[in-house]
Amino acid sequence: MMTNKKLIYSVLIIAILLILLIVGIILFRSGKPIASPISSDIKSGNVIMPELERLNIEITGQSKEVELQLPSILSDANWGLKKIICEEGGYDLTKYAGRDVLITSYSINNEVYKQTTKFGTEELPLKVSIITANNEVICVYKIASDLIPGVLSIKDPFIIKK
Repeated sequence: MMTNKKLIYSVLIIAILLILLIVGIILFRSGKPIASPISSDIKSGNVIMPELERLNIEITGQSKEVELQLPSILSDANWGLKKIICEEGGYDLTKYAGRDVLITSYSINNEVYKQTTKFGTEELPLKVSIITANNEVICVYKIASDLIPGVLSIKDPFIIKK
């Protein structure tokens, strides 16, 4: 009788663990975006390269793309700052608030961000992010990954050509 109880408890514990594992997998998968084709209304088409050429930005490497919906109000720490940076670059992000956009990012080949600290001058590598919607470029900004907040206007005076 004692071994039957141990067997029942062991089976019960294994069953509970399996249920928890299955629930965990379901929750983990539901929290991750499912890879899907980019909606036709936000595809970048051939508008990115002409815009980068116009801005004299030389890119390198493969692009990274993220599809997302902009917040309806661009005032939080992330999108409020990007709205301001986009305006400095001559773009109006507010027209696209609450809409689906595509953000395409590349490493930049010929520019760095020159930062002077008490320890000397550093040249930080840059990336460029291009926000598109409806086959139109709606913002271009640069990113210096080791800089806080790291989001820069395309007209930032500390960006220098190598």
